[in-house]
Amino acid sequence: MPVQTLPELLRARVAAYPDTELLVTPTERLTYRQAEQRSRDVARRMLTAGIGKNTRVGVLFPNTPDWVVSWLAATRIGALAIPISTYHQAPELARTLRHADVNLLLMTPRHLNHDYVERLERVSPTLTASGVGRLFLPELPHLRDVWTYAASGRAWTRVVDEVPVDDRVDDELLREVESEVSPADPVTVIYTSGSTAEPKGVIHSHGGLVRHSARVGWLAHGISAGDRIYTPNPFFWIGGLSSVLIAALHAGATVLCEPRLDPAVTLQFLERERATQFLGQRHARTALMTHPTYAERDLRSMRGFVHATSLGMTETCGGHTAASPRAGRGGPWSDGSFGAPLPGVEHRIVDVGTGAPVADGEPGEICVRGEDVCAGMLKRERSTVFDADGWYHTGDLGRFEAGELFFTGRLGDTLKASGMNVTPREVELAIESLEGVQQAVVVGIPHADRGQDIAAVVVPAAGVDLDSEQVLNHLRQLLSSFKLPRHVSLFDRGELPTLGNGKVDRKSLAELLTTRQ
Repeated sequence: MPVQTLPELLRARVAAYPDTELLVTPTERLTYRQAEQRSRDVARRMLTAGIGKNTRVGVLFPNTPDWVVSWLAATRIGALAIPISTYHQAPELARTLRHADVNLLLMTPRHLNHDYVERLERVSPTLTASGVGRLFLPELPHLRDVWTYAASGRAWTRVVDEVPVDDRVDDELLREVESEVSPADPVTVIYTSGSTAEPKGVIHSHGGLVRHSARVGWLAHGISAGDRIYTPNPFFWIGGLSSVLIAALHAGATVLCEPRLDPAVTLQFLERERATQFLGQRHARTALMTHPTYAERDLRSMRGFVHATSLGMTETCGGHTAASPRAGRGGPWSDGSFGAPLPGVEHRIVDVGTGAPVADGEPGEICVRGEDVCAGMLKRERSTVFDADGWYHTGDLGRFEAGELFFTGRLGDTLKASGMNVTPREVELAIESLEGVQQAVVVGIPHADRGQDIAAVVVPAAGVDLDSEQVLNHLRQLLSSFKLPRHVSLFDRGELPTLGNGKVDRKSLAELLTTRQ
């Protein structure tokens, strides 16, 4: 019987590949055996602390062994893991922790130029005076503990190794806890930008994540034992979690990660670690392949930087189609095709106006349903996520031709910048919170490698003198770096193109800004 839950998958792969490296960074190495041992230790501490089935556990780390250990520890006991973006500024961190009702947060105190201790204290100023003990914060009403692996310098955090373990919480009890984890149980919530300023918390089950990561890993990417896969994709997004980390876990493969992608340094890392695959966004691949030192590196171990084209989203647990030799009929694939549907996801194209299914070759909205599609969304009624027949309306436009899916655009105004979803209204609200701003309009303009760049038009209030750097400095305090506009223009209100109803004509504005670049 195939494995169906994360604890089953972990147990099976540790038995088969105990000394294989699961994760390698420039400074750390984690084998399958070590991942099991370390996560078992943390899981016992969680159980002693009262963490159990469906408890919300936040995980805030870059792609390091601490991330893997924390996420595995939570999921193997049936807790609900909430990966949190390392890009989050204080307002975003507050919104995610509160919306997810996080009870226990495991985090790194700092990463690169991000100070998460300081950001949490900005979220809840009473933390600065908090001592040792459980937390009771009005701003984060469900948060009770914050654990770190390294000392944070604050009394309100606890170092994991110092969290007590009850002797009664032994390996036998842990096995019994794991045995009660069901494929139907929720395993993780991945946050993604939606069509409004509020992000969506997408819930995936153990069964869905375990099944689909295996399907994507093999059918889309051909991951197998012995592979050493480099990815710049963060594990807190579905493209890093399902399509790389858990897919590698299925295969007995190794994942290679760095704190940040620096082409010259990354190419050295790929050479030293004998990488076999690159799984990441096109702009990252281009940065590596066009770097002056690319030709100097011995990358003969690589099967190439170009991988199968796949259309996916958080709600479908990653790719739901693939143009690879192992998917569907196996090709050949037409130009512009995203390949064939993967098992576990059913597709339908519907007319945007009526919702009725359209004929083969006709365009419409892509809808999906099936055992690998998300179980729902946090704090949303099922009827607001799926239609009456169980279909999820993706907001993507496309058409099917002879079994191949072609993507043609987005139904809503969500932007896709460097592979990451950005909601224009969220950025607009952040800009408009700056004193002296009358109005902000955010649109996407085409970019050859990144897909879209975020462009902002700012209308200052009468008599106010603003410049683009003031706007960007303000946004850096509120938004993740990938949400920052690459282009900021100052307009008078009368310069904005408008529709007949007086609303801003976003399409014409985007065309205008594109011609100015």
